[in-house]
Amino acid sequence: MAVIKVKNTPEAPVFDSSQYLFAVTEFAKLGSYVGTVVARDADGDFSHYELSENKFNFVINRNNGIISVLSNNFGDVWEFNFFAVAIDKKNQQSQVPVRVSIIDENTNKPVFPACSDYQSGVTVSENQTAGVNVLLVEATDADHGENGEVTYSLLNDFNSFEIRTINGNGEIKTTRTLDRDGADKDFFLTVIAKDSAPKDSLQEACSFQITVTDINDNPPIFDQPSYDQNIATDHSLGSAVLRVTATDMDSGPNADLEYSLEPVTGRNEDITYFSISKANGIISLNKSLSDSMTNTKTFYLTARATDKGNQPQTSTVRVTVNVVSSGNLPPSIISENPSMEKLPEDAKVGTVVYTVCARSNIADKPNVYFTLVNGNTQDTNEDGTFALERLINNDPKCPGARGAEIYLAVRNLDYEAITVYKLILQVANDANARADEQLIINIEDVNDNPPVPQPFEGSVVENSDMTLITTIMAVDKDVSPEFRNLKYYFDTDVSQNVLDNFDLREQGQLWTKGELDREVEKQYRIPVRVTDGAYNRSYTYWITVQDVNDVAPIFDHDASTSEVILSESREVDKDTGINLVIIDPDVVNHNDFHIISGNDDQKFRIDSTTGDVLVNKPLDYDEPVRDRNFSMIVRLSDGANDQLDIPIIIAIKNENDNQPVFDKPNYTFQVTENTDCDFHFGDVSATDPDLPPNEDQNIYYYLFAPDSENFTIGSRDGKLKTLGVSNLHFKVLPHKGVLVENLQPDP
Repeated sequence: MAVIKVKNTPEAPVFDSSQYLFAVTEFAKLGSYVGTVVARDADGDFSHYELSENKFNFVINRNNGIISVLSNNFGDVWEFNFFAVAIDKKNQQSQVPVRVSIIDENTNKPVFPACSDYQSGVTVSENQTAGVNVLLVEATDADHGENGEVTYSLLNDFNSFEIRTINGNGEIKTTRTLDRDGADKDFFLTVIAKDSAPKDSLQEACSFQITVTDINDNPPIFDQPSYDQNIATDHSLGSAVLRVTATDMDSGPNADLEYSLEPVTGRNEDITYFSISKANGIISLNKSLSDSMTNTKTFYLTARATDKGNQPQTSTVRVTVNVVSSGNLPPSIISENPSMEKLPEDAKVGTVVYTVCARSNIADKPNVYFTLVNGNTQDTNEDGTFALERLINNDPKCPGARGAEIYLAVRNLDYEAITVYKLILQVANDANARADEQLIINIEDVNDNPPVPQPFEGSVVENSDMTLITTIMAVDKDVSPEFRNLKYYFDTDVSQNVLDNFDLREQGQLWTKGELDREVEKQYRIPVRVTDGAYNRSYTYWITVQDVNDVAPIFDHDASTSEVILSESREVDKDTGINLVIIDPDVVNHNDFHIISGNDDQKFRIDSTTGDVLVNKPLDYDEPVRDRNFSMIVRLSDGANDQLDIPIIIAIKNENDNQPVFDKPNYTFQVTENTDCDFHFGDVSATDPDLPPNEDQNIYYYLFAPDSENFTIGSRDGKLKTLGVSNLHFKVLPHKGVLVENLQPDP
């Protein structure tokens, strides 16, 4: 006989996963649960767990493999990688990689570091095709991951601008061609920077003005299509003959004009008699006239106006000067009295701005006829903003002369559009001798535009110290700085709760006075009133308190199911019926469920997010496995607060899933033929693996035909008796419960 001895070779523990991935919040307290590693040892001599690295931030329980936070000073490290080691009593060991990700909490809102620079002035040139780059704005967010990823939007794009998020910046472009000479002089944009947090994202706003700069795309326009003027033969040398005036719709140097004279083809000599002021367009007599020219000589000139742009634009106009006798002089303006230094833009219709007095220069014909010549642009009275009315003869305002008053005819003054009007007043006498005079009307800015508050939805993180939430902005289109000196106050319907928790400074900075608690108040209504000294406007802002994981979860015993009876036949991956109801007022939490004790042989597993307990391995109530009652502890960690341990009980219910087993594999009996009936010659017995040995096995016995023709068996006690037979073999089968008819024998 050969004997083979099998030698047991020591084996190292084996982890149930090739890698463990855990996560913990950046605000995790010391001792906070991170995760559990599990190792098995086939030798049954498991000793303990260790960490091979990173022993400063994390620690592992030597007995159960639970990893927890040892130090929450994570710095700027958002991922830790180390090894967990399982060691048995023979110092056999194995290791597994562990990765712990640090979960960033969204506690920082985006910030525009250069917002004040944007507010100092942003420009874009007119007449460029859509898609021109205007500005690249940048907002930074101190959070990590998606909480620190910023996207941009415009509060109002005015159908003129768009913003795109590119590499963390906001690229503002035009969406159409802008025309400064029309309505596109400036725009007040508000850029919203918003982080990408999946819940309760934070945002900030930056408002600034975009000024559309002028390009030299408009030529000068003369206020008359042509000029026709009489000059007397005795007109003094060097004195003014007439004035040509042009305006330019451009601005700055592009609208700054210079005048010049040019000869008309074939009339080169005419220009020698005249000169023109480059600055104001006044044409003066440069050469004496002779009496022989009276009523026979006409000078033809071309006046040119040229702007001072980089690529100058120019226009010309025909000027005709007729020589008349000395008695045909045009009227002389002897006084022009402005009623005020500047005309307020909110002046009433009918306000007199000038009183002009003139003499006809005809001895017996004192009449003077006044005409206000409408130019080709708004600032030269194209739309009839001003009109005139003649004074009665010998009016005391013009003693010894004739007069007229210039007054505001239409209330359409707007300092933000036109600051100076240049009117042309023409005077004529009965000889139709005419002279032109330019009247300058300066417009005075008044506070006629109310401030317009800009919408904004603000937020602040709870538990923060005194914090600047935002600077509330309003837009005031008045030009004068004194009318744009805006001040901000809480409106009259402000609640005491807001006054207790917020501070609004005159410049619009909205601060918290201290820590806010989202579990007490989730949102505040902030009524704000802004004033420019004349106009008040009200607006309601809503400030949301962003959640921080600062309240520990609570187990709701009444609503939960923490004890269940579970059939041993429950399939793997099926729910056990354990229902853990957790009360957590925090919106931001990282609830993580783990079974930390009582889970023998890992028969169950728990969904770390929902807390659902599932069957992990097949259950067996019977010997030798003996899955009976599992009293386990479920630990809930929200990543920041005290952990919560919840006891659960799963009782395994036995199912009738095993056949009875005879005490012996075979029974052999001998009986004498022709024995009397009911002779007891032996016993058989069986047990049910589904039941403990000391309990009633509840087994029934029976014989298969044709054995039942010669023998009987006690259905409950297994006693065999004869019916008068010879030496035969037969089979006995036990049956649990009652006899089932037509049951076929085992093969």
